[in-house]
Amino acid sequence: MFLVQTIYYSEVNASLTAKDIEQILLSSRKNNANKQLSGILAFNGQYFLQALEGLRSEVCETLSVIAKDPRHNAIYITSHREIAERDFSGWDMAYVGQSKFNRERMLRFSGHGDFVPSMLSGASSLALLKSLATHAEDIK
Repeated sequence: MFLVQTIYYSEVNASLTAKDIEQILLSSRKNNANKQLSGILAFNGQYFLQALEGLRSEVCETLSVIAKDPRHNAIYITSHREIAERDFSGWDMAYVGQSKFNRERMLRFSGHGDFVPSMLSGASSLALLKSLATHAEDIK
């Protein structure tokens, strides 16, 4: 079996609360640890950008569950690839909140100063997530 990495973004349901974010992180960390998945979730108040890494079957199964979650309006895959090693192996699910989505960072990875995930390539999405990972928060 080999490793894959999938990066997606989604627009969140307008009713999403801070408590929902905490619940997403708690369940993701527990489920990902059981499935040996790693990754990062970035949230700017309007969009999620997430990378998931692990065995293909586990990543695909998890994405299927996420796609049915009513807290997402739609999910768009920006990258899916086989990987030799994980980029986010230190976390079951790292989290980066909206305060880290500044204009300077966004201009580095896209042609726009705001976080508009549809304007990011798969490579830019990964580079942005790696940059954001240096600011991951541990919300419990």
